[in-house]
Amino acid sequence: MDTDLLITAALIGFGFGNVFLCSFISLSSTVGRGLHVGAAFIAGRFLGIMTLGLFIVLFGWYMDLSSQWMLLVFALASIAFGLLVLVWPSGMARLKLLKHCEVGGCKDCEHNAKPDDAGAHDCKSCSSTGCAMSSVKKNSEDKHDSLFTKSEGMGVMSVGFLGFVRGATPCLKLLLLVPLILTLPIYDSLAVTGVFAASSSIYSVIGIIGGYVLGMNFSQKIPQLRRAGAFMLIAVGIYFAYKFWTFSCPGGI
Repeated sequence: MDTDLLITAALIGFGFGNVFLCSFISLSSTVGRGLHVGAAFIAGRFLGIMTLGLFIVLFGWYMDLSSQWMLLVFALASIAFGLLVLVWPSGMARLKLLKHCEVGGCKDCEHNAKPDDAGAHDCKSCSSTGCAMSSVKKNSEDKHDSLFTKSEGMGVMSVGFLGFVRGATPCLKLLLLVPLILTLPIYDSLAVTGVFAASSSIYSVIGIIGGYVLGMNFSQKIPQLRRAGAFMLIAVGIYFAYKFWTFSCPGGI
């Protein structure tokens, strides 16, 4: 295979199109979660681009390539994951409290409660503000203290899936390679797509490193960083939903 084609694919991947957006998406989805979650995003994105490249090779001659519906899928995924991160901690705390009450937690708590805690406990409604709630709160705080070991609402698999959807959403830079991909043998086409996927990951890597540095420098604010990332993800989803709504030309964002 001509190495000039691989160099061309790499240079297109290094292009500055959507630089800020790529970095912003990876930063918002991985901030405060560690490099292993960032690696999952990059791997998912790479697989998404390769899947899209294979789709172009197999079906590109028979149908028009449009990013419209993938824009909507990515928008919905971003909003859903952002909301999940915001809802997850409080929702799980309530479930744990209910479970604690169902197995007799209230009785145990009453038995161990101090005299001045007596008015702060209501076993019938399981709405304890005494030791049961304190236990749930303590467990939640313990999770926050273990830096990068627990991911509230978004773990390796969910971030990897988000990266996959992002990679499978056609962008203008990849569309520049479509004529080349369509005219090469399948293995050469996949090699060109792989080089593009690797080189275009550089801006996502910058965002992930930025998120990691923030997490290390503000290790006591990990929950707040994750919530900020969730709001950024929702903003990204709204932006892509707008792009879907105003979509006019095949292929591009």
